[in-house]
Amino acid sequence: MVPLRELTVRRSKRGWGLRAKVEPADDFGPEPDVLHPLILFVHGYNNSQEVAKRAYGDFVELLKKKLDKATLNNIWWFYWPGSISIPVASAASYPLQIRNARRSGEMLAVYLQKLMQESKPPQPIVLVAHSLGSRVALETLNKLVDLESEYLHRLQVCIMAAAVQVDALEKRGKFLKAIEEIDRRFALFSSYDAVLKYAFKAGQTAALEGFMPEAVGSHGNPAGIWSIPEDDTLLKHGEYWSDKISAERVAFYLGKTVSKSLRVYRTPVNEISKRGVGQQPEEDIGA
Repeated sequence: MVPLRELTVRRSKRGWGLRAKVEPADDFGPEPDVLHPLILFVHGYNNSQEVAKRAYGDFVELLKKKLDKATLNNIWWFYWPGSISIPVASAASYPLQIRNARRSGEMLAVYLQKLMQESKPPQPIVLVAHSLGSRVALETLNKLVDLESEYLHRLQVCIMAAAVQVDALEKRGKFLKAIEEIDRRFALFSSYDAVLKYAFKAGQTAALEGFMPEAVGSHGNPAGIWSIPEDDTLLKHGEYWSDKISAERVAFYLGKTVSKSLRVYRTPVNEISKRGVGQQPEEDIGA
């Protein structure tokens, strides 16, 4: 049985109200092993806490076949209010959920900053996020930049079906500075994702964040920013937490992150095309 540690900024399990800070949820297990990275799952838009919890559990079951026990024991689950109980109202509330994603990311950054300050050595952290949860992850990085955090380089991100517009990661984009500050960044995407192809574009337009913009999770753009070039997963938007393809890729990324010496693999973007995958240079940062 994998020990469970859950964090939340939700006021209720089905509503969309925000707490004032990150707090323990229903299950709050043992302290993390600081000699292994903390892995934090972040769900997407229009997920109740129950739905997110089931999705996280499905993903852990897939990862059990691929990761060692110490790594599995350092997986945490994060809940943020990306839904309300009335489906039609939930769809119409998308612009408000962008605001919730932003605020959730800011609060998560404050929590993680404190966690890294108090752990010896500072806890490496990997954010594994889906859909609009990818926006939460990037807002977390942005807030750490604002805080001038000395620990930002300890974070890594894997975003799946990212409901984030491409130009936010391009030149002068709001997340570019933060994403470039971290050493390992991965993106899983799918051209078969109808949610990102249609609903995301409409939602971003309604939120006045561009006109029908392309999502990062549609084609993996901007391609040059990721540590490892990826192929199209061909997954539907809601399949990432339950599919072997995404589990295999995330396990591969985590395998690159987790080792007895806690090595951080640094891959300059302009060198990716010169070397094959798996030939990244290494830097041993000690145990």
